[in-house]
Amino acid sequence: RYDTRYYSAELLPGFRAESYLGISEGLEFDKNLFGRAGFDVAVYISTFRKNHLLVPRLVCNATLDLSGDDKIPFAEYPRHIMFRGVSTRTMLRTDKYMFIPSLEYQWPLTPHIRGHVFGDLLMVSSDLEKVTLNNNPYAIGIGFDLHKHYSEIARLQIAVGSEGVRATLA
Repeated sequence: RYDTRYYSAELLPGFRAESYLGISEGLEFDKNLFGRAGFDVAVYISTFRKNHLLVPRLVCNATLDLSGDDKIPFAEYPRHIMFRGVSTRTMLRTDKYMFIPSLEYQWPLTPHIRGHVFGDLLMVSSDLEKVTLNNNPYAIGIGFDLHKHYSEIARLQIAVGSEGVRATLA
């Protein structure tokens, strides 16, 4: 994980990136061998004021067959927990490759309350060459969050998209 912003919950320009890589060898009778990899990259760009930010973000997750038999259990495919159009408990679409590009605009309302509008897209595919922008679930919405300098305390979001309306309080 790498973040150039001094306080991650503040409205500061900068860059954030994180990634992971792992291997599953199975246990006892489960002989599946697969790997998981992913990254989450966001750029926090100042707009007409230093604390009004445009945030393009890309989340990518992949499950890769390492055994050669292409028998990865469906439940091991990446989940779309960063997509704000459905509940994190919902399995909307999943496959070996998952991409969630998003664009968000953030601005301060008070010193500890921030507003944001966002748009998300969910793209999944069994093959990188088949990733397309057509017929993908999407969500657009508005939200507010309460935060300290170094962490978020609470968040309210309302999203409307291809899967209907979703309100979230966390």
